[in-house]
Amino acid sequence: MNTYISNFWHKISEIGIDETLVPSQRKIVRILNRIIFLNAIIAIIFSTIDLINKSFESSLISFCPFIVSCILLFLNKKQLFALTKWLTFSFIIIFISSVTIITGKDSGFIIYFIPGILFPSILFQRKKIIIGFSSFVVLLLIVVFFMADSFEPIIKLTPKELIFHQISCLVGALLITFLIIWYFRSTNLEYEEIIINNNKDLTLYNSKINLQKIKLEAKNKDITDSINYASRIQQAILPSNQKIAKHFTNYFLLHLPKDILSGDFYWVEAVNNRIYLAVADCTGHGIPGSMVSVVCNNALNRSVQEFNLKDPNVILNKTRSLVIEAFDDNEKTIRDGMDISLCCIDKTTNKLLFSGANNPIIIIRNNQLITLEADRQPIGKYSFGKPFTQQEITLTSDDIVYLYTDGFADQFGGERGKKYKSANLVKFFIKNSKLTLRNQKDALEEEFTNWKSDFDQIDDVCIMGFKI
Repeated sequence: MNTYISNFWHKISEIGIDETLVPSQRKIVRILNRIIFLNAIIAIIFSTIDLINKSFESSLISFCPFIVSCILLFLNKKQLFALTKWLTFSFIIIFISSVTIITGKDSGFIIYFIPGILFPSILFQRKKIIIGFSSFVVLLLIVVFFMADSFEPIIKLTPKELIFHQISCLVGALLITFLIIWYFRSTNLEYEEIIINNNKDLTLYNSKINLQKIKLEAKNKDITDSINYASRIQQAILPSNQKIAKHFTNYFLLHLPKDILSGDFYWVEAVNNRIYLAVADCTGHGIPGSMVSVVCNNALNRSVQEFNLKDPNVILNKTRSLVIEAFDDNEKTIRDGMDISLCCIDKTTNKLLFSGANNPIIIIRNNQLITLEADRQPIGKYSFGKPFTQQEITLTSDDIVYLYTDGFADQFGGERGKKYKSANLVKFFIKNSKLTLRNQKDALEEEFTNWKSDFDQIDDVCIMGFKI
């Protein structure tokens, strides 16, 4: 018997519900079906007892909710939920108000205003609409109470009928109120369960994130340690300050890698009475640039030490062939290489021999500019490669020679976020040529920092200046 009642109650509750409805809609439709069904049962009970008591007018009034309840359940079955909600709310307040006025305030129907006040919270989602309609029901309750108190009831019930209706209305109102409260309680429990599950998922997710963070930090530390170690190796390959100072008593070196490792490098080598000096910009920066710099640095060393080449242009020709050979791959075309300024100073004659790949050198003499232009081709695989040329100039003791890569000139910054440009760098050399070389380095570093400001450094910077 209990199973039969339970199944029947479930079927009534599920009228109009299918898979297309979201969970929140299903809950509203279920509670509507249950309230409408209870109203129908209460109406039948009222109507039957009124018939037994031969109160035909009361029986007819009591039977009206049953007919309306059947119509509302039919509308729900057709999934006209919005229409059902409005009709249910409208019928409840109209029927309760009318019956209370017709039968009098002592008949007990007025107690249905209590679930009527709570009913909008089930039907509607927006807080303002719920408060508005609930306030309207409260106001209507006050008006109906005073009207019922001011006029004689149209249908006068006997004391026995009054007691029956009062008890029946109290039971019916309590049942509907209980359903509404049960609806809110079950909804809150569902939300609590959702929140608890979400918190569990969030805790698990945070644990996974923290674990990944620890792994990433460990990997990052390993990578950073490896890069820092590679940087120490790269620094060991580059000439030390002691080695440079051994050949140049008056010089400065500004080397600002974009990353820990640099694609720019400087190179110094002495052979007999000749000092070879170069500043180079290899393809890329960071780890790729540093790998290319090792290949190019090694090619320069081999050209001078292994092949005993003396003139800068011949050294660059050989260096180019060694770099191409190092990057030669039958399957892939690798065009990595470098731009370079290479000069050779003869200490006995103070003659400077220069050969360059894309990078010139600047000489400031008596505040005047002398530019030794480079060949427009790189060290590396190039479709229009030709032998490098060489230029010669005799230096004086006051000449300042500058070798530099394009990192400073290409840096974005200033008020408009533009490139610094090579012309402005040359002007800066001339403007500050009267300063000591140490002070020139400080001025260049300050100028770069101020120009860059909040912009990211886009490339390695390497500038060397010296006097003989």
